[in-house]
Amino acid sequence: MKEKKKDSIPSSAQSEAYRTSDKISEQEVKQALLRSGYLLEHRVEALLRHDDWYVEANSAYHDSDTGKSRELDIFALKLVSFSGGTGDTVFCSLLAECVNNPQPLALITKSENYASQFGSDIKFMLDPREIVVPDKDPILVPEFLGLNKFHHYCDGKIATQFCSFARKDKGKTNSEWMALHEGSQFESFLTLIKALEHKLTTFTWHEGKHLRAEFMYMLLILQGELLDVRLSDSDLIIVPASHEKYRRSIIWNGAEENYIIDVVTEAALPKLLKQIYEEAILIGRAIASNAERLRENIGLGVSAPSSKAE
Repeated sequence: MKEKKKDSIPSSAQSEAYRTSDKISEQEVKQALLRSGYLLEHRVEALLRHDDWYVEANSAYHDSDTGKSRELDIFALKLVSFSGGTGDTVFCSLLAECVNNPQPLALITKSENYASQFGSDIKFMLDPREIVVPDKDPILVPEFLGLNKFHHYCDGKIATQFCSFARKDKGKTNSEWMALHEGSQFESFLTLIKALEHKLTTFTWHEGKHLRAEFMYMLLILQGELLDVRLSDSDLIIVPASHEKYRRSIIWNGAEENYIIDVVTEAALPKLLKQIYEEAILIGRAIASNAERLRENIGLGVSAPSSKAE
């Protein structure tokens, strides 16, 4: 049996260092937790469970860049409709990151409204993904179902830039403020996209004629302030906001992909959840009304989503 190596006995100086080592106090523990996003995650999880969502806190996903397992703050799933006769089911799902931002997060929006063109940015899992049309290019399911008529991605302003704020010289209260990309917020947006793509790439295409649809929403939930910064010809218009949409374009597996993320304050989250669920009910009705046409296209030209960001 291998002998266990004994720990070396610290010198008197080392013993004194152990006795006087820096240790966080209970009050400091409380303040550190209040500054973090952990308590926000707990409150969001409780809200979702109370609203009858199935919730996975700290849900694992595969990071395609590092090859390692990472954690998403919250994944939630809710049944929207089920047909006993056909076995067709429609779900909506949420992928959420929770952030306690000490400084406001500003989303920079434009006066032009191009949102009606963003129906293809609606993320979903369903076989079929496309509808075959004779002598024409296939039509993506969201376009076929007419989701752009009521989906909130396709209405209102959408931001394509964001920033937060920090002192130029940290710790100096008289230092000027800078607008910058906070690394943690940038990572939160990227985490949402990677977690969503993990869900898409691990979706199993089942043989058969049952329709199983899942429409997916990405949320960045803020404990702090959110600002809508609007560009005008002569000035900036800065308006406190509770819910905005941020559109991010990245290169995924060699092709440009676009993603829309709902950025929402904690106080406005219940209203957004209500909007998402009501929207999902309309999606379920559109699927039910077109079920046979969808069923005819199951297994035709299904292409699995791509799997790596660049």
